[in-house]
Amino acid sequence: MMIVQVRYETNLPQSVCLVTHPLLAIIEVKHNCAIRTWHGETIGEGISHQHQSALVEAAGANLIVPTRVYLLVAYIVTQPSTTLAMKPFVIPWLVASCVVVGCWGGLIADPAPSEVFKEVHAQLSLGDLNWGSRNRKQSNDCHIRKLTDKLNGLPGEDGPDRLVRMMVGDVTAVFLCGRIDLKRTWETYMLESKFSRRNPDPSKPLPAEEENLLATLYKWCKGKRDGWSMYHTENEADWVTSKIKELGEIKVTRGTVSIAVDFHIFAMIWYSSGLYDSFAIALALSRTSNWPYDDEQVVGSKVSFWKRTDHLMEFKEYQQAAKMTIIDDPYNGNYFQFSSNLGRYDQDSCHLNILKNLISFAQALDLSFIHEESYLFFWKSLHAAADREELHPLIEYLHDFCTTFKNGIPFDNSFKYHQLVSQTSLKIMNHLDSITGTVSVTNDKNNISTLSKMSVGDFNEEIIEFFVKAKLVMNFVEEFSQHVKQKGIISRFYPKPRATPAQIRHLAFLICDQMSMIYNLELDLMAHNINKELELHEFPHVIQHDMLGIMGNQHASFGNLREYLIQKIIASRIERSAAINNMYGQLIESLTKMKSESNHPSFNQLKQRYQEDIFLKLDELERLHIHPHTPDEFQNNSSVWGEAHRIILLELSPISHENAQKLIVELKRGHRIRRNAPVFYDTYYVMTQTNEKEKEIIFMVMSHELNKLEDILTPVKLNKLKKIYDVIRGLSSETTYDVWKKIFFEKILQLEHDLALIFDDILKDASRTILANKSNAVCKKAKLQTMFEAIDDNLLTPQINRKLKHLIQLLTAQRMEYEIPMMACLLIKGEISDFSTYQVGDLLTKSIENMHKIL
Repeated sequence: MMIVQVRYETNLPQSVCLVTHPLLAIIEVKHNCAIRTWHGETIGEGISHQHQSALVEAAGANLIVPTRVYLLVAYIVTQPSTTLAMKPFVIPWLVASCVVVGCWGGLIADPAPSEVFKEVHAQLSLGDLNWGSRNRKQSNDCHIRKLTDKLNGLPGEDGPDRLVRMMVGDVTAVFLCGRIDLKRTWETYMLESKFSRRNPDPSKPLPAEEENLLATLYKWCKGKRDGWSMYHTENEADWVTSKIKELGEIKVTRGTVSIAVDFHIFAMIWYSSGLYDSFAIALALSRTSNWPYDDEQVVGSKVSFWKRTDHLMEFKEYQQAAKMTIIDDPYNGNYFQFSSNLGRYDQDSCHLNILKNLISFAQALDLSFIHEESYLFFWKSLHAAADREELHPLIEYLHDFCTTFKNGIPFDNSFKYHQLVSQTSLKIMNHLDSITGTVSVTNDKNNISTLSKMSVGDFNEEIIEFFVKAKLVMNFVEEFSQHVKQKGIISRFYPKPRATPAQIRHLAFLICDQMSMIYNLELDLMAHNINKELELHEFPHVIQHDMLGIMGNQHASFGNLREYLIQKIIASRIERSAAINNMYGQLIESLTKMKSESNHPSFNQLKQRYQEDIFLKLDELERLHIHPHTPDEFQNNSSVWGEAHRIILLELSPISHENAQKLIVELKRGHRIRRNAPVFYDTYYVMTQTNEKEKEIIFMVMSHELNKLEDILTPVKLNKLKKIYDVIRGLSSETTYDVWKKIFFEKILQLEHDLALIFDDILKDASRTILANKSNAVCKKAKLQTMFEAIDDNLLTPQINRKLKHLIQLLTAQRMEYEIPMMACLLIKGEISDFSTYQVGDLLTKSIENMHKIL
């Protein structure tokens, strides 16, 4: 099989082929000396074998001419006077002409029928397909008929359901390719149906059901994605269900199965195109920078033969490198990943981050609404607005990438893409090399903790400034594009003021709070996924990209700052736990000494010293125990706060004042939702662990405390608290989690956070004694209580006894603070639906027992 691109012209002889871009045809030489396409159409019936060889050899050169450029006309004349002597002239002429106009061939071949039908069988759960000689001889149409019969033979709606699920899964695969240039590949693979041949005459209409199915798939691939996101997975099941409903009832016919098979091929070839594009970037980086770094194990020996050079590759050299690297599995191979260097600001890291940011941004930004005749003027206006000379090269880099991706990511364009990335990478690296001074303070590029040991000033300030300018340019481009889209005209661009230091500090605080763990669970992030919210509210792409890197996600290319900072929090927690254990040890030692010396004649002289020492140790224990989760909040940990604030300053300072304020509002909404959720679980815990008589006592105390707030809160705020109180009272006899969540959850999430905290404090104060008594009846005595039981009361001062009593009450109350997250986890995971079947202390006791078993 060889690939040639042909176009037929009615005003040319039948024996003439016009080589051009729109139609892809796979040709093969038949025994009757005719050349046929995959469609079975004959090209130049009766062409001599020698002239066929010339055409086929030209096709073998993979010559591609851009759209509407008809320079390469291969006249293969079916006359005896045209001899083999023509061959040496035709092929060099075609090749030379292609070089002149800058044409290269693609790298992606259509998947073989065996690959297609094996994958389709697997996706439809129809078992493995044995591709023996018998199956190889059967036509694609025969295989599609067999698939149709198998699906119709399944019970009930199982057949249509499997077919629909495969198509929705393929939509997801297409979405993962990003914003693609859909038009040409859709026409070739879906409308012309080159594989299934379901529509040999595109001019004739298809049955209504098939037309509707094609239209729906196209709308999904081209239009808005309605809640789908490549950055979050928790709503995937709901999204799939919604798309299945949108498709409606699909009948399993040869036509619908053919569309599903064609669409699966469509997803396969686009995945392959993305794989080659990732290879293009990897090859460009390896030849223009110090990438891959030591931690890029995924690359391994694949790039060992690449070396850094200023020389740009020729197509044949590139094609050979691609074959050596990914030819084994071009439809399912792993994409090349480029680990994020977020938080690293040495030269190599800035080079990689700037390049990756430019590419990701250009792929996401849709400038297709700008007409061709206005497109250059758009970029000229940006240059005119850039009052600093050093911004112009960065605008040029972005101009090149945005032009490449103007209508979406091109299909099978990896060689040109590689050349563009190589050239831009070299320019960025050369600029960084030209910056005076050598950055040697951060040789360890693989460890983000390097940043924690130095301030921004320890890095080369010019390199950091260049990094921030690159981000500034991306913000300028997106802000200007939004302005043009809203106004409908390209006028002079006036950049808006940037984010203020106060806004950056506010953002840093809110982002730290958003990253902090609540209940020590990852599940709490589901309460407000900021990455998803920014995407659904259509925040600027550059802000979405930055927040993905800061907040962390499953995509290595964006990085995961949060995951790294959590390790610091865990280390601090271990350190605090060790300090508590050490203080208990010191307290036991002091109590033991005091008791052993209490009968000594000179003890009265030592007694006061022991008592002061014991009181100070109790005071320190109280300090360590009080608010146990507060140090786990990122903004309250000095080391984590300093590092996070520094990174957020560099990453987000280029955004506009207006966008910074919008981001603050969204983060404040997330802060309220996440911090109010524990109030819901506190309330549910109290109501499921108390009987009716106890509830009446709790409500009486709460009502009294609410009335005392009349002189403190405004009537509006007090009324909100009383409404929450009324809702809880009405639900108090209900113990089912789903009922509570349906009626009360959203109400508490919408309440202002300060009011939610007031309500939570009132609830805890009203129920503390009741729950503490229940806890004491189930749980063992506090360690501190056991330690002092052996000490005579006359050895302890009233001050020590008061401190001891207060501390024991604190530890008893903390049992509930530790048990409520355990309950929340079980409820969120769906492992329990009614917590009234448990008693206070059950979960905590079980957890301690399991821990002892492990130890």
